Amino acid sequence: MNFAVLASGNGSNLAAIIKALKKKKIKASLNAVISDKESAYALTRARKANIKTVAFINPKDFSSREAFDARLLEILRREK
Repeated sequence: MNFAVLASGNGSNLAAIIKALKKKKIKASLNAVISDKESAYALTRARKANIKTVAFINPKDFSSREAFDARLLEILRREK
């Protein structure tokens, strides 16, 4: 199973997920970490853990919530 994490803050839950993945307590592949906040420490945690896709998507770059969601889905589909 593949999954992604959406984070907007410190990433303490992400840290626990990464730790569980390393200990093989979660049998899945974390393929992406995406945040709507550029300064979210979760993005740093993901980079340090060598997560393949670490992305910041700025909601202000989109004319609507639907357009933002479409970009999010595009990344999720690309990363499976």
